[in-house]
Amino acid sequence: MIALLRRSLRPLLGAALFLLALGVLDKQLEAHSFAQVRTQFRAISDWLLLAAIGLAVASYITLTFYDLLALRYVGRSLAYPKVGITSFIAYVFSMDMGLTVLGSSAIRYRLYTIWGLKAGDIAQIVAFSTFTFFVGVLGVGGPLFLFGAIDLPSDLGLPLESTRPIGVVFCLGFALLLLAGARKKKSFSFKGFKLSLPSVRLILLTVGVAATDWLLASAVLWTLLPQATGLDFLTFMAIFMACEVLGLASTVPAGLGVFEGIAMLLLAPYAPAPAILAALLAWRVIYFLLPIFIAISALGVIEALQHRAQWGRLREWGAPLSEAILPSVLAAGILISGVLLVLAGVIPGEASRLAALQEMSGLSWLELSHPLALCCGLSLIFVARGVQQRVDVAYRASLLLLVLAAGASLLHGAHPVFAGALGLILLGLIPSRRVFDRSGSLLPAAFPPGFVGLLGIGLLALLGLAGWVYEDQAYSHALWAQMGWEAHYPRALRALALVGGFGILVVGWRVSRPRAVVSVLAGEAELKSVRPLVEAAPDSAAHLALLGDKSLLFGAQGDGFLMYGVSGRSWVSMGDPVGSEVARGELAWKLRELSDASGGWPVFYEVGPENLPLYLDLGLSIHKLGEMGRVPLEDFSLEGSSRKGLRQTLRRAERDGCSFEVIATPEVPGLIEELTPVSDAWLLEKKTREKSFSLGSFQPDYLGQMPIAVIRQAGEIVAFANLWLSGEQDEASPDLMRFDPARAPGGAMDFLFIESMLWAQAQGYRWFSLGMAPLSGLAEYRHGIAWNRFGSLLFRHGEHFYNFQGLRRYKEKYGPTWEARYMASPGGMNFPVALANVSSLVSGGLGGTLHR
Repeated sequence: MIALLRRSLRPLLGAALFLLALGVLDKQLEAHSFAQVRTQFRAISDWLLLAAIGLAVASYITLTFYDLLALRYVGRSLAYPKVGITSFIAYVFSMDMGLTVLGSSAIRYRLYTIWGLKAGDIAQIVAFSTFTFFVGVLGVGGPLFLFGAIDLPSDLGLPLESTRPIGVVFCLGFALLLLAGARKKKSFSFKGFKLSLPSVRLILLTVGVAATDWLLASAVLWTLLPQATGLDFLTFMAIFMACEVLGLASTVPAGLGVFEGIAMLLLAPYAPAPAILAALLAWRVIYFLLPIFIAISALGVIEALQHRAQWGRLREWGAPLSEAILPSVLAAGILISGVLLVLAGVIPGEASRLAALQEMSGLSWLELSHPLALCCGLSLIFVARGVQQRVDVAYRASLLLLVLAAGASLLHGAHPVFAGALGLILLGLIPSRRVFDRSGSLLPAAFPPGFVGLLGIGLLALLGLAGWVYEDQAYSHALWAQMGWEAHYPRALRALALVGGFGILVVGWRVSRPRAVVSVLAGEAELKSVRPLVEAAPDSAAHLALLGDKSLLFGAQGDGFLMYGVSGRSWVSMGDPVGSEVARGELAWKLRELSDASGGWPVFYEVGPENLPLYLDLGLSIHKLGEMGRVPLEDFSLEGSSRKGLRQTLRRAERDGCSFEVIATPEVPGLIEELTPVSDAWLLEKKTREKSFSLGSFQPDYLGQMPIAVIRQAGEIVAFANLWLSGEQDEASPDLMRFDPARAPGGAMDFLFIESMLWAQAQGYRWFSLGMAPLSGLAEYRHGIAWNRFGSLLFRHGEHFYNFQGLRRYKEKYGPTWEARYMASPGGMNFPVALANVSSLVSGGLGGTLHR
């Protein structure tokens, strides 16, 4: 129950603030009509709209300087066009959309990876960008709230009469920040991040950028407002900043509704409510919607032009750019289009456009196009998730829906600009066919947590909007069947009924759908099917699928698989999905949908950096586990002074009468009886038991599917290791490495390692994997999450629990290349829960976690 309350607290708080804002809006507008707001909206001149657009462009350009400062902080440099497009698209998602799964971290990781930055540098850029927002709030908001103090209405229910006390606190906080930046020891922790503070000069530059950003962003709305009596610009900036901060704190995407409600309340003494709301609507269109459509149009043009021969240079960076972010950007545009179509279904059309339609078409076209546009809007909201997942059928459905929606919206009186915006998304979608290469269903098996709740809140907001727009209309049952050019209210009633029916169907589908099938361990047929994929995989760890202790998911085309286990709420993939890029994306999303359907979450354990953008797209957090040691065999040699110890190990073993041999796979079953006592003696000596999931175990059926390296002394096997051999002779790796403590001579395992490497080199393998060094390399970046700090401490001082440093030093003598390995899982307090679930899988249950 406590866990449920904790998980629900943030969305409940956001919903409460949103509903409170709707209540404030309702109170502010109760004496005003929709017609008055529409009149005020039309009264905004074209010149003012152009000026507001210019200021919005300047504001977005200013935002790019945050990323430039972040690059300066991490000591990296990039050409401004690359920084600009990355920053612009990242801020469109994080600020305009407010969607985690499409958020700025994933966008920045994908694009900065294309531009050649490393994961550690990108992590610092993301953290610094978050940090700069709070620096800007303190450095700019402090003086504004103090010297441009605004009175806080009692309707907000706050224990303060003005913003002056908040300004004092912010100014003190900024002063402390400057003092900390001037100290030699500049590191401090903030919300799980360990930050190495920038210099005072860089902090002041950040505040300068923030001041410019806040000034320009607020000036967009200031330009659209009518002449306000007694309101100076500094006071307005303070009001704007207060609305923005509270809107972001509400967790509602883009602060929608929350910003408007608070702004209406604080600006009420200076301007009439209809004029304020009209300006807010124009500001939303210019500052939030327009950038989305610009991004989609620009990416669509890039995607179309790169196929032409004369645009070869554009293709060099345009292709990876499209692969990285195009589906997410298009999904955002499709989602927004769906929402706007639903809103347009409730709002009456312009009389002038309806009059023009009346001359060109009959009433039946109007009455048919209205529900058609609404159905298209509702469908686009649900299809957007499939577009973001690169599902081919969702792509085709979106094309059809956008064509129908654009035509239907014109036929029921929508503004031509709106139809043109739908056309822009369509034009961005058409040339992008190649990135939608994943097969799947049109609708996901389960929607993200809170999706149904958001639909409910949206329906309440729609009802509130309809109630305000048609507040002067009297209801009667006869209205449901009434049709006519001026029958706006009856059409709105039918639209609400259609939306409500759609919502009931969604809730009914969610409640009545079959419970998620409990994961079943792979059977004999599945293990037989997966073996060719394992043998072809470039990662030798794919052999863990043959253990039989995991469930398996297969790609729709049979060209990939994912092995996973379930513990608690965690659906844990062992390693990255195996297969083509398309198959990996398909399988990762499939695991996400299965876990969502069961009320759990996906976890990807011991994964490499290649697929991190995919896991970020899934809405997961990335935590470094350690590093994988791999020896490049092409130039591996025992020559030279650095390998003197290895040569001595070989000579010592040979003097002790040891010999090395690799037993071919067909001969292994006949060798099991000789290997069993060696394995049993090793387990007894180590006082441990067989592990599972991420490690092999002594199972005859499993060992019989791969070659085994053995050491013999006096004709008897005293040590062995089964060998994983990857496809295309890319990698060889030992799995179980066991010896008989009573009979094996000292250095037997080193002898086994060295001879196995030399054998793999002779067979033409390129790499020899030494396995993980847990918690290694967690302290290499100037700031990292709390897990990194704990892991680094445990790595240095955790010998009582596990010889982390000793394991790293032991492997270093072979001259490996170290590659980072990560765990992708839910963040926050869910991370340690997921880590415990993984530990339970590896140890074979809770008992194995508590005992060796």
